[in-house]
Amino acid sequence: FEYSSAALTCSVDMKILCIAIYRTGPILKQFFEELDILLGAASLKSDYMLVGGNFNIHVESVNDFSAELEKVAASYGLCQVIDQPTHINGGTIDLLFDNSNILDCSTIQVKSDVTLSDHYPILCSTKNIQ
Repeated sequence: FEYSSAALTCSVDMKILCIAIYRTGPILKQFFEELDILLGAASLKSDYMLVGGNFNIHVESVNDFSAELEKVAASYGLCQVIDQPTHINGGTIDLLFDNSNILDCSTIQVKSDVTLSDHYPILCSTKNIQ
């Protein structure tokens, strides 16, 4: 898989690491192992993480892959917050994980009316950070 990251300093005592992930191809055990290594290293460099992107793992129903993804994410306190289809053919495969509690979950929108690709954009806002 591929990823890109950016560190945000929101206040003197709050650093958030934002990680964008793109995973394609067959789902292999190696993906979960490498994701665990990435999140482990990232957790040492920041107070909080926001992890999102095209995981290409269907989480709208429980299966071995979605359960393993949830297990790895939960080990870093990450909660998946997208609960609606994100792909033009259905399925929730574009995900957003948060362990910071700064996302305002009431603002999360999957823009199914915007079809620039076969994946819908996801918009969200943060809570006010003091």
